[in-house]
This record gives sequence, structure tokens and C-alpha cells, in this order.
Amino acid sequence: MTPTRGRVVLAGLAGGLAVLGAASRPWVDVDLTGELAGAPAAAVTGSEAAPVVPAVTLVALAAVAALSIAGRVGRVLAAAVVVLAGVAVVGVSLVVRAEPASAASAAVAEQTAGQALDAGQVAVTAWPLVTAAAGGWVAAVGVLALAAGRAWSTGRRFDGAARGGGGPTREAASDWDALSRGEDPTRD
Repeated sequence: MTPTRGRVVLAGLAGGLAVLGAASRPWVDVDLTGELAGAPAAAVTGSEAAPVVPAVTLVALAAVAALSIAGRVGRVLAAAVVVLAGVAVVGVSLVVRAEPASAASAAVAEQTAGQALDAGQVAVTAWPLVTAAAGGWVAAVGVLALAAGRAWSTGRRFDGAARGGGGPTREAASDWDALSRGEDPTRD
């Protein structure tokens, strides 16, 4: 059974919102040393450690929304954007998980007036993995949209015009043709 366009869009929106939520959580905890020893640990959120994650996710959410109204070609393009955005979220999240000190260094320097970090001071939380999983969900929704999108209709309003039948688009074209011939299309 082919999933409906509405269900795919809702699944994509849920995945995108999950990414944004997980990116707002602390990804890296930093134990401060030196002059700041004894101060509470600095927490670096996903948005600070990987600012590309929320940006790419907003692009994915826009593409998911486009799936709800796009025609066949537009659906393919939007679904491809969703897949690429989901893959980017997974990749960036895993890079932060693998190299937390370098990902957190700029945010910690800003919070501590320039204190440098070493790798022994950082601890990674589970949030990068949660974000990667949500990014994987977004990518899977894009793949699903690519596969199932061929079966979705473009809507009754546009089907007749696309097949050469009547419909608003065909009527508008004939009105323009009448104007081109010097006729008034409003007079019958």
C-alpha cells in the first residue's frame, strides 16, 4: 500500500521538528579548568556545536512542505532535497560525536572569554545520536517520497489540464488565445 502524501508530509514534519528539538539540547559538556576551575561545566548545544544542523533542517522542512503542493517534477526535487538534508544532519551529528572538542571549542571560547579546550575536558551527551537518528528519519521520509510520489495525483483541479481536457488552465489559455485574435473573451 502506497502511503498518502499527507502521511509522508506529517512524517517529514515530525522528523524535522525532532531534529530541531534535539539540536537545542546540550551535546557537549565541558569541565572548565585553569582560572575557571570549580565553575559549573559549560554546556554546548547542538545548534552551537553544529550550526549547520538547524539550517539544513529548516531547508528540509520547507522541502517537506513543498511535497504537499508540488507536481511530479517538483515532488522529485523536493524529495531529493529532503534526502540530502537528512543525510547532512546525520553526517554532521556523527562528526560532532567523534570530535566533540573541536566542535565545542568556539562556543566554549565565547562562554569563557577565550579559554582553550583540550580533548580531556569534554564529554559528549546522547543528543548527537538522537539528532542523527532523527536526521535518518528525515532522509528515509525523502526516500519514501521519491518512491511513493509517483503514485500521488497532482490533484483534481490540475488533472484535466495536464491531460488536455478542460479545467482552469485550459480555459485561461483559450481566453488568452481569444485576446490574441482581437476578440473579447468575456462576451459570448
